[in-house]
Amino acid sequence: QKRIDNKEVWLRRARLVAREFAFLEPHREGLFSPASSAIVTRLIPHLFIQQRSLGWSMMAVDIADAYLTCSQGEPTITSVKLGDATLWFRLDKCLPGQRDGSSRWFGEFSSYLHEHCNTEQMPQMTSILRFPEKQGAGLLHVDDLLAAGVTSILEGCCSQLSRKYKISVQWIRSPGDELNFLKKRHVLISDGELSIEVHGKHLDRLLEITGLALSKGRSRQSPMPTGNLPTEQEDDPLLDSDQGSKFRTCVGILLYLQADIPEAQFAIRYLASYMSKPTRGSWSLLRHLTGYLHQHQSQCQCVSSSAVGQGLIVRNEGKHEAQHLVEAFSDADWAGCKKTRKSVSGSAFLVNSQLVYSASRTQRLIALSSAESEYHAAISCAIDGLLIRAVVEFLYQGEVAPLRVLVDNQAFLVALQTARSLGGSDDEQDDGSNEPTAWELFLSVMMQFFGYVAAFMEAYPAALSAAAQVAVICIVLCFASCIFRRDPQPTVNVHIGGVTVSGTPSVPQDYTSTSSQEPPSAGCSSAEESFDAEAWITEAAREARMQSQAKLRGASSKAKSSPQSEKRNERLHMPGSSNDHKQLPKDVVIIGSDVASCTVPTMW
Repeated sequence: QKRIDNKEVWLRRARLVAREFAFLEPHREGLFSPASSAIVTRLIPHLFIQQRSLGWSMMAVDIADAYLTCSQGEPTITSVKLGDATLWFRLDKCLPGQRDGSSRWFGEFSSYLHEHCNTEQMPQMTSILRFPEKQGAGLLHVDDLLAAGVTSILEGCCSQLSRKYKISVQWIRSPGDELNFLKKRHVLISDGELSIEVHGKHLDRLLEITGLALSKGRSRQSPMPTGNLPTEQEDDPLLDSDQGSKFRTCVGILLYLQADIPEAQFAIRYLASYMSKPTRGSWSLLRHLTGYLHQHQSQCQCVSSSAVGQGLIVRNEGKHEAQHLVEAFSDADWAGCKKTRKSVSGSAFLVNSQLVYSASRTQRLIALSSAESEYHAAISCAIDGLLIRAVVEFLYQGEVAPLRVLVDNQAFLVALQTARSLGGSDDEQDDGSNEPTAWELFLSVMMQFFGYVAAFMEAYPAALSAAAQVAVICIVLCFASCIFRRDPQPTVNVHIGGVTVSGTPSVPQDYTSTSSQEPPSAGCSSAEESFDAEAWITEAAREARMQSQAKLRGASSKAKSSPQSEKRNERLHMPGSSNDHKQLPKDVVIIGSDVASCTVPTMW
């Protein structure tokens, strides 16, 4: 399908193509060819509508037989069979299908633009180029070029290309003009609005394959049905080979269109997960999505001009007011898939409050918490956001503000801000007038602490519950020990004969130490200074004698044959008796003693 004299016509032609296999030369290098990405395809239209007031235009250039204009990199021959004869030919130009054809074409075409149009390629993405003094920008996709800039510069570029290549050009110069690029229709509605529509033939193909072209389906208000999905049933049988091939064809078409239908990206991603093993439930979801697209086929995206530095949520102020603003919104559906328990990352990118790209991706890892899933989603979002910001800085006139990543998970947000991964610019941090006070630092530390606690609670609830129970038990035990604790009392064990007496010495209130006693050791109280250990041991010996007498009386009933005289003699020679009342018994052995940190044995 081509446009000749502002009329769409169909042309049929035949071309010679090559068929080259990678297994014949597996170690061949230098075959990479840069191509455009869906991340940046909408930036050129956005730049055009932003600079429309400066007299910018937009054009789409198609180079005919691009590969046939490139010379072979090395001598190449091919064979053609005509009946029983085999003819050999030498190829001087590249053919579609050769492995190095695309790389050689890109290298020669970009070099020609640089030499004759003074274009400059972006280092991070060489398929993006700009004209001198940022008066225009372009996007290369194989043999197609989409460019926006000052009209005189674009016209000079077309004249240079027509000298070497056979080109066809479509222009947007005034409201009502339109062009097609990558099978998308761009229409300038007004000087401040540009609509981007997907080609209708893709939807017609979907309706034909799914069988909804001639049938009247029910009204579909959302890309996916609500409630339980048919793929979540246990008895979801697989499709046969023919229907499975149709399913993969439809999903391939949807993957090509998903960048231009952001409301259906989640559903398309979900259907793409069943491409290896399509089921009857996935086929039902495919028909539901096709019916939704058919019902809303009149909808399209519109890019409009906006103020520089004014985002959807963030607003640049002060000296950053004139800087272009890139906002990146990140979100995650934690364990959204009930079968694999994998999370889904969602992101949207806005330049000066205008949507330029959105995506829905399945995370490769299984997140154990919502904060972890938000972390993976934010990292993926930041990577794409940095690329978009680099493209904006390379193409747009003026400065670009730092990337703003917006996340709705508080635990992840606090952790990320603590690590200084997010925050103000270097100028804001270096400003001495914004130094925080002591109270603000204290509040910041407390907020960080509670943020870490919240993140830990969300990530490990079972471990936190067990730790809390252990802490409560320990606090209760310490409190009980403090309440019911008794003061330790010194204990003296006296062994006399076969009897051991244990007790705590009591210090009489009216007892005064004699001058013959040794001075007390350091650290003893006044009551301990007046304590007489010899008197206390004599008392202990008397108690031991009484216990010994009790034992002898108990033993006398069992052994009556023992003479009373022997018992009396025993009692007379007992320690502490009247015969030895004032002397310390010889068989008294001090086993251990401790009187309020004063060591008794040193006094004896």
